[in-house]
Amino acid sequence: MSPSDLVLGHKRYFNLDIKSALVHRADFTIDKTEGLFLKPFITAQPGRLNLPPAIWESLVNIASNYPETSNAIYPEVTA
Repeated sequence: MSPSDLVLGHKRYFNLDIKSALVHRADFTIDKTEGLFLKPFITAQPGRLNLPPAIWESLVNIASNYPETSNAIYPEVTA
């Protein structure tokens, strides 16, 4: 964890493998997994970069195909 993570209250990171294992351990099946946001920046950078909305939209749109490298992961599950 970086100092910024600790200030934000982050306790741990989950990658796709860890999150999948937790879902399976809870007796759910993952039907589909998508990324929610592709974040190629450290936490402090986005506010300083002043990127146009089209860039932010692109980072959201492309993330769905790359859950393994996304900042947030969405698993669609069934019991």
